[in-house]
Amino acid sequence: MKFIALLALSFVPIAPISAQSSSFELLRDEVDPIVPNKVTHHVDEIFDDGELVEKYNFLVYEFETEEGFISARAYLDEIKTVALFGPYPDKNSQELISAPELEAATIGYLKRRYRKIERFLPDSNSATGYELIWTADPPRNATQDDLRTIENACELPTGALSGEASVENWKDQLICAIKEGQRRNLILGFVTNPVLSE
Repeated sequence: MKFIALLALSFVPIAPISAQSSSFELLRDEVDPIVPNKVTHHVDEIFDDGELVEKYNFLVYEFETEEGFISARAYLDEIKTVALFGPYPDKNSQELISAPELEAATIGYLKRRYRKIERFLPDSNSATGYELIWTADPPRNATQDDLRTIENACELPTGALSGEASVENWKDQLICAIKEGQRRNLILGFVTNPVLSE
């Protein structure tokens, strides 16, 4: 019975776009600066004496232009994050090259689909082997010194961003500061989520 009800709901007509909103606009893949040459879905399973010990379920995007080759991998258990591999001269190479246009276009494509973009760096000192390139999430865990720096740059009263005074009272000044480009990302993070660490 539940299946029939769900099936019936799936055929409920939706109001025409013009009836929903006069400013509604649908942007699809045509706005992407690049599209992948290939997208594949992989499942890797690792067995030890017949017992499954690890399983990786992931998507691989491949982007290739005359500038070079980049692949991107997104694990489905962490679907909000994607990792870049490259750029390389071609698909069969592991030598990193400079391909700024290919890299910028690839990152632009991925920004519309993921909240966090990382780069795989096998020779880095990072514990994970990845570095963060971009995130849509606001920064978290600011120190008191960070807050004081922002307050001074935005000409806000001391304590305005730390909960000692209401952030709402200073919203206009924050917006002004953002428009002037003063610590844009950090300020946006505090307006949306003022979480502090000592």
